[in-house]
Amino acid sequence: MPWPLQGPGEDFDERRGYGAANETAVIPRRSLRQEVGDRLRDRLIQGDLRPGERINESTLSVELGVSRTPLREALLLLEREGLIRSQPAQGFSVSALTSAEVLEVYPVLWTLESLALRSSGDAVLSTLPRLRALLERFEAAETARAARDLDNAWHTTLLSACPNRRLLDLIDGFKRISQRYWVVFMRDNPPLAESAAQHRELMHSVAAGDLAAAAQLLEAHWEAGMIALLERMPASARS
Repeated sequence: MPWPLQGPGEDFDERRGYGAANETAVIPRRSLRQEVGDRLRDRLIQGDLRPGERINESTLSVELGVSRTPLREALLLLEREGLIRSQPAQGFSVSALTSAEVLEVYPVLWTLESLALRSSGDAVLSTLPRLRALLERFEAAETARAARDLDNAWHTTLLSACPNRRLLDLIDGFKRISQRYWVVFMRDNPPLAESAAQHRELMHSVAAGDLAAAAQLLEAHWEAGMIALLERMPASARS
């Protein structure tokens, strides 16, 4: 599925593309719980809601222009995704970023993405033009948010030929967790050039029809990212 180019003054949204509404705008009633969840998830990924921060439901209700009921439903959804947690008599708070979670989530992601790529067959060749275009934009990205969105779009496009939709849904769920760590990954001269080189090498294997080699490179790419991320984790998050 092609990813639209950015329009003037528009924000990138990984589900809806560029042109997503400003997050402080009142949310239309269509798919209210999902819309609220998407807005809050984006704030979590951006780091606007910080790890350990208590979530003020009254304030969020006013900011998003919704009642407490859809907001609470969205918060429960995000809790099931592991992005926030709740405690009796204390309400919701943002889940901590920890090295232990990285070590749990990243190996699962590279295993699932590798399986999805291997399952794609020759159909994955059709993704190459879009992959090349996304990689060029990734290399030219000027902000952490743009780099994150383009990297996510690249991986989504790579796996778009996989016929197993349940597998792709599993990957999407784990990536919602991993994307919160981009704030940490982008500290102290992040290895974006190395990441781009790994993407390019992987595309060469796909173009050559060697999915086994491409899958191995994909796993190595995720592992390298995990190592770089762990090196940037603050001491308080290491366990």
